[in-house]
Amino acid sequence: MRLEWSLLAQADRDAIFDSKRINISSCHVKGIGDRSRFMRCELNQGAWTTRDGACRDPGSGARASISDSGMAEKNVLANVTGFFGLYGLYVFVAGHTFFDYYYGTYGVDPRWLDLGFAEVMVRGFTVLFLWRGIILWLIYIFVIITPISFELTSRFDRKAMLQASIIAMLLCLVPVTYWVAANAGEGLALENKGDKTSLPYVTFSTKTGKFGGRLLLFRAGMVFVHGVASTFPPGQPDTINLHAYRTDEMTDIEITENPK
Repeated sequence: MRLEWSLLAQADRDAIFDSKRINISSCHVKGIGDRSRFMRCELNQGAWTTRDGACRDPGSGARASISDSGMAEKNVLANVTGFFGLYGLYVFVAGHTFFDYYYGTYGVDPRWLDLGFAEVMVRGFTVLFLWRGIILWLIYIFVIITPISFELTSRFDRKAMLQASIIAMLLCLVPVTYWVAANAGEGLALENKGDKTSLPYVTFSTKTGKFGGRLLLFRAGMVFVHGVASTFPPGQPDTINLHAYRTDEMTDIEITENPK
């Protein structure tokens, strides 16, 4: 038995279903142009076979529904991929805030350094491995898992209050991310100013003598050194927080990781 009809008004389709009381488990939809489309269903010993789409039993009060599973899968994949852009926002906020407070503790404005986007993103991720940034693990996991769970779980689709609550939580996590990254950046800078610094030691010569200090940053032909002191003759570090030298002013540059 074969049944063909054009997809016209919903009432026409319902009338056919109600009169035939056909148990449609699925159907195949083929599009011809924008307006001319038809649906073909084949009855095979009381069961309807299909290649695409799905139709529920009209006898139960449900109307026939047609779904394009391939398109749905593409939409889900596109949405899930887009959620990683949201994750990137949190990583960027963390990286930019870290640099702002880290270099700001030394009196350097990060805008002077022309930090690249990739550099900021990498720092926004690696701040996870600092003990002051460990809270970001929870934030990043929540930001990734929650939207994807909503996208893949249809039972949340109509729970507007739950969706609004999750959106509010995601927004609240932005300032929390800022605070954690700021604390991590400032804390690391204060540690590097002390005796347990992780900054490498650099010695160099200028026209005024030989000096040594902790290398903070090398950027665009400029060398930023913290705790500069004369090495010949030996002297105490001066009270200036940070010295900036042009590379063409420096000679005999030596860098050691852990000087004795």
